[in-house]
This record gives sequence, C-alpha cells and structure tokens, in this order.
Amino acid sequence: MFDLSESYKAPCPHHRQCGGCQLQNLPYAQQLEHKQREAVKILGSFGHVENIIGMDNPLHYRNKVHAAFGLDRRRKVISGIYQPGSHAIVPVDECMIEDETADRIIRSIRKMLPEFRIQVYDELAAPCAGEAGLCHRRADGGAGGGKPHIQAAKALS
Repeated sequence: MFDLSESYKAPCPHHRQCGGCQLQNLPYAQQLEHKQREAVKILGSFGHVENIIGMDNPLHYRNKVHAAFGLDRRRKVISGIYQPGSHAIVPVDECMIEDETADRIIRSIRKMLPEFRIQVYDELAAPCAGEAGLCHRRADGGAGGGKPHIQAAKALS
C-alpha cells in the first residue's frame, strides 16, 4: 500500500498496541493521502470531496481525551488506552496525539488514586466480588481556550 523507508520510525512507541493512532506507522504526508482516499471512497458518490488540509504540527492535537483506569498483574493502578476490540489497557503516560495538559491530568489522577484510597474498577473481580471503582476518565486540556477539566465514570456493582 505504501512504500515506507526502513528508516521511518513512528513517533508513538504504543502505535502497534493501542487504538488511538492507527496511522502513526506512516509519515504524516502518507497519513493525509490515506485519509483523502478513504474520504473519497466513503463520500465521493455524494459529491465532490475537498482535499484534506494538514496541520502544521500533527502531534498533541486531540483536546478531549479518554483514559481507562485499571490494575496491572501486580495490582498496581494503571491508566491508558484500550487495545482495539478488547478491554486490555495499554499503559500510556504520554500520548503523541493527546493534549499534553490532559496527559498531565491523567498522570496526576493515577498518582492520587492510591493516596486517597480510591479503588479502580477491577473487571475480573467486580462481577464476583461486587466491588466498584473508577474505570474511565475524560480530560479536556483546555487547548480551545477553555479551562482544563475532567469527568469521571464509576462502575457500579
């Protein structure tokens, strides 16, 4: 599909695992070409599709981000992004497409959870033990001019 140079290295170390940046294995110009072809394929039968306009900096552009919270095998709190088609959490501290302020908020929440004795949702234990805990968090880094804020979702037993 694309002729990739062997020297090209995706900027995201998690691009093969998480579902957030499926095209990071491509140089940005090729990402835009791919998106243009997809837009024409999907919308072209309805009318003319304008060319996609790229960004000056294609990193850290996603203002609203979602993070999943869970436990690793050692029962340590982790946060990150779900692998595509699963509930497995890929631990991510710094996402290449998410707003950097939102990333800092996520890391702070993850650090504070044990300090405040807030449990995270344990998908394996909850159905059996009747426990509940924090499972998702949405952060808005405020890049659009607004104030950074968070929303949290708690799984109920």
